[in-house]
Amino acid sequence: MLSIKIPGLVRVRTRTWTTPVLTPPGIVTGAAYASGDVIGLVGAFDLPYQSGMLWEAEYNDHDDEGLAVDLFLYREDVGYLADNSALSYTQASRDVAKQIGLPLEFSVFKDYTNSQKSVLEKVSKPFDLGKSRTMYYRMVARGALNIAAGQLPTFRLSFLLDG
Repeated sequence: MLSIKIPGLVRVRTRTWTTPVLTPPGIVTGAAYASGDVIGLVGAFDLPYQSGMLWEAEYNDHDDEGLAVDLFLYREDVGYLADNSALSYTQASRDVAKQIGLPLEFSVFKDYTNSQKSVLEKVSKPFDLGKSRTMYYRMVARGALNIAAGQLPTFRLSFLLDG
């Protein structure tokens, strides 16, 4: 729980926190997701602090397709569309400023016969949620996915937090 701040030089973050395993809400199973389609609805999770750095991200492909997906992170809700699963993703201009950096691109997988995993290490993506502790996310297909019932994808994020 040590945080050293030297103005203009460096900030050392040592408080770590990992989300529970998350599944994007509203995924339509058996649907043909084309590259660029939204997978499910906007999801959200609460963090213990408002700012810090995303350190690691893992994506679990339980359907064993091994196709790339992007995970967009936001500091504010972008879920104004009631149901946009399996529709082509378009980023509204008002949402660009809400996005935290560029999307996480899960594209390299380790195959475990019946499932696959993609891990992004040392992501080093700083964030500040302002007065909120809620981070929002949206997942987008980058390949032609067809997710089977009971095989929904999951992900987990690890953070170095301020505080």
